[in-house]
Amino acid sequence: MSAYDVLIEEVATREKAFDFAGMIGLLPDPDPILRKLNGGYSVLEDLTADGRVVSAIQQRKLGTLKKEFTIDSPEGSPEKIKKMIFEDFETIKIQDVINGILDAPYYGIAPLELIWESKGANIRLKDIRTLPARWFGFNENNEMRFRSFDNPDEGEELPYGKFVVARHFPTYDNPYGLRLLSRVFWPVTFKKGGIKFWVKFMEKFGIPFVIGRYRPGATKEEKEDLKAKLYNMVQDAVAVIPEGNSVEILEVKSATAGALFEKFKKEMDNEISIALIGQNLTTEVNKNGSYAAGKVHENVLDSYQEADQRLVKDTMDEIFKIYVEVNGGSNIKAPEFKWFDEEDLQTERAKRDSELSKNIKFS
Repeated sequence: MSAYDVLIEEVATREKAFDFAGMIGLLPDPDPILRKLNGGYSVLEDLTADGRVVSAIQQRKLGTLKKEFTIDSPEGSPEKIKKMIFEDFETIKIQDVINGILDAPYYGIAPLELIWESKGANIRLKDIRTLPARWFGFNENNEMRFRSFDNPDEGEELPYGKFVVARHFPTYDNPYGLRLLSRVFWPVTFKKGGIKFWVKFMEKFGIPFVIGRYRPGATKEEKEDLKAKLYNMVQDAVAVIPEGNSVEILEVKSATAGALFEKFKKEMDNEISIALIGQNLTTEVNKNGSYAAGKVHENVLDSYQEADQRLVKDTMDEIFKIYVEVNGGSNIKAPEFKWFDEEDLQTERAKRDSELSKNIKFS
């Protein structure tokens, strides 16, 4: 074997490695949380019921969903293709598509199926559907497969031009992507358990103890009657006590224990925010925080949202590339998805206003 042959040959492969990952069927999911719990994606979906989790997800997503975008035609891209894409996207809920792509950071991947239809001499895009990540797996070549009812172990091969997948920080060893939701499993679980005990604590110690003292020689019936009156007193704050008996209200000092529960919940919420959006000051007003610290945290969130916008752009550009290939051939340059920055918007508006002022005579 020549030196050149050695260079072009793959050496480190799953088949050769001392590793059971690629021996049979689809690659096992290496996520540490899902592997230990053996609960699958339902575990991750249940986490979105937590208030802090859904708040952080919405805050991060809205930074991208509120931005304006356009479809730009680079030099050499046919105007006909761009017009077709514009016409097709008028019937597709593009905001729903973008929202689906933005699920990738939380579930690792966001698979999309392209629904085509024939119109004349062209293949037109009828819809783009975001599908559940749990329906798909990856084979030993890191190719995505559909876990069908007929073939759940090895999955079905996906035809080219039908599926696009957005992936969050995939690696060769982990094509399933980095799931942020699995990183908040323990904070959410501990917080849920802590709140459960906190509620019990408040039920037990939040209401003052009412102690009744009966007269010497009281009968069993009199004791039971006093007990019933005290029970009603706790409910209604009113009681009639026979002469010779007394009532004392014992107040429990539980401020310290309550503060511990509150601090614990706050720390778990902070861990959730840091895992999902990289910081916590934009989701919680901190009396110890400063304006400078708040700006730093805001910049961190901006970086996360910029990464999300890049993920959306790359996914949409792949869809446009497929669109061009099925309609015009691989040698044609595809249109590009472009986000508007605020400066770009001002320039576009100024250009629009200038054109209007030239063509319209105001009275």
